[in-house]
Amino acid sequence: MMCKCVCARLFLPTTLLLLAALMSCAPDLSREDGDYLHAVRAQPLEFEVAAARADSVWERGRRFFTLYTLARLDLDSPAALESAPPVQGDDRSFGYRILREDAGDMVRFSVECYTLELRAQDDARLNGGILAYYMRSGKIRDQFLLGRAR
Repeated sequence: MMCKCVCARLFLPTTLLLLAALMSCAPDLSREDGDYLHAVRAQPLEFEVAAARADSVWERGRRFFTLYTLARLDLDSPAALESAPPVQGDDRSFGYRILREDAGDMVRFSVECYTLELRAQDDARLNGGILAYYMRSGKIRDQFLLGRAR
C-alpha cells in the first residue's frame, strides 16, 4: 500500500512538470490564427455550395496548386483536379485530389490530401482542411500549410 502512495506522489508532480514543459514549447498563436485553425479543422473535406458559386470555388481549388503548394497539377478536367503523387520518403510531400459533382442546384466538392509517410498523416489532414476551407471561404493562412510553395 505504501508503494502505491509513494508512486502516486512522485508520478503526479512529474506528470504536471512534463505537461507544463510541453505547453511552454507550444508556439504562441494569435487569436486570429487560433480561430483560423479551429475553422480549418472543423471544415468537412466534402461540402456542397450553390451552383451559382461553384465556378469560383473550383477556380480557388485550381489556384491553390499554382500559389500555395509544390504539388504539380497533373489532371485538370471539368470534374477533377489532381496533383502528381507525393514522393516516397519525404514527409513534406503531399498529393491532392479535388472532385466536383453536380447535385441539382448544388455542386458537391470532395477534397483529399494524402502522403505516403505514416508520420505525416495528421499534416495531410490539416493541409486538406486548409484547401477545403480556402475553396469554400476564400481565406487562407499559408504559413500553416506544410509542403507549401516558397
